[in-house]
Amino acid sequence: MTLTPAWPTGHCSVNTEWASFTDPRLCAAIVDRLTFGGNIIETGTESYRLAQTRARVTAQHPATG
Repeated sequence: MTLTPAWPTGHCSVNTEWASFTDPRLCAAIVDRLTFGGNIIETGTESYRLAQTRARVTAQHPATG
């Protein structure tokens, strides 16, 4: 099962052939259930995916001064 978040809308879908969860609370509960008891490993580096998402959002919606 693959969880695919679509940022920044808060929409979380589980393999579109099965179901789509548009409720942010339900999505958060599912992620919480899947990650409960997991270990968080901090590498001290910035997330590549986060940096790419921020760059894409900034390119799509440039700030107007």
